[in-house]
Amino acid sequence: MKKTGTRMWLLCAGILLLAGITVGIARWDSSRTGELVSFDTEVVVSDGVAVPEMESRSLSVATEGRYAFRCNLSTDREGLITGCKVYNGNGELLLVCSGEEFSMESEELDLAEGDYTVEFWYLGNRQRWKDFLERSGEALSSQDGDGKRGEEYVFAENGTWNLHLEYGVKKALPAYVPGMLGLVFGILCGILALVLIVWLIRKMGGQIDIGVRSKQDSYDERQMLIRGQAYKAAFFTLMGYMFVSSVLDEMFEIPLFMSFGGMWLGICLSIFVFAAICIWRDAYMSMYSNAKGMILSFLILGIVNLIGGSRLVWNEGLLLENGALSNACVNLVSSVLIFAVLLVFIARLLYNRQHVEGEEEE
Repeated sequence: MKKTGTRMWLLCAGILLLAGITVGIARWDSSRTGELVSFDTEVVVSDGVAVPEMESRSLSVATEGRYAFRCNLSTDREGLITGCKVYNGNGELLLVCSGEEFSMESEELDLAEGDYTVEFWYLGNRQRWKDFLERSGEALSSQDGDGKRGEEYVFAENGTWNLHLEYGVKKALPAYVPGMLGLVFGILCGILALVLIVWLIRKMGGQIDIGVRSKQDSYDERQMLIRGQAYKAAFFTLMGYMFVSSVLDEMFEIPLFMSFGGMWLGICLSIFVFAAICIWRDAYMSMYSNAKGMILSFLILGIVNLIGGSRLVWNEGLLLENGALSNACVNLVSSVLIFAVLLVFIARLLYNRQHVEGEEEE
């Protein structure tokens, strides 16, 4: 128990350290933000027509690289929409945005060294807003409005607006850095969750170790032979699954399993085959010595994955993406695997109990 508490504190310290590194990188990244070009302008609108209707500004990028475009807009009154477009030196449209007031940072863009054009369009009525978006390849939704779902934006169409605008680019971090930080942070959080589950199981009366303490004599010769057969069956199950998935995709154009979610389903299927063989043929005797701890851990892990998977599917709204299983189904598949293994384990426990009781009656 004391060792588990020490591990938990070490993991918490590791997560806090990683969080500190993440914050430090974010602060360092923000320090690389280039200066924003700012200007003030007065826009006069009469019967929905703005004067000026458009202002063009220049933007220089000193070195080639990955950047995020930044733009801030503030106004002294409601009733006017401002649109922003960014073009490269060849006249290609890179991005577009619009709103009454906003502070935006675009997705990362690969920008070459050179000059870029930033256009600000002042849109005094809904038709001009719609035309602005359609010329940019966008569409005005019936729900675009003042932030209240389903209510259209109300244009003043007459009056004077004083606007303050800022724009510029921000040097982006290398693309792999956020992903690597997220991966390491997720692994540490997962290990911490495992330690917490072990602690909870022990509090509820079960005993289970998270360390690798298996010795060479933990399993007898028969059990080692069965485990080898289980590994073999799991391997051929996975190979067969991948073959069927490839045939369905190549010959019948059914890419259902040709995705990360589909491959994860195959991995879970092979894991189930291995676990089911080992459990049913008594090749995991160490599990039976602590049945309560195993059942509690499987229940907790299964419920956590089921809740997480259900919420993800509910938010995503679909299990298929481009005809293949989406990543949203990963947690659901994991929960099905855990509950399936748990059922096999409980069934074997009941079988063993009945077998022992039958021998005692004889």
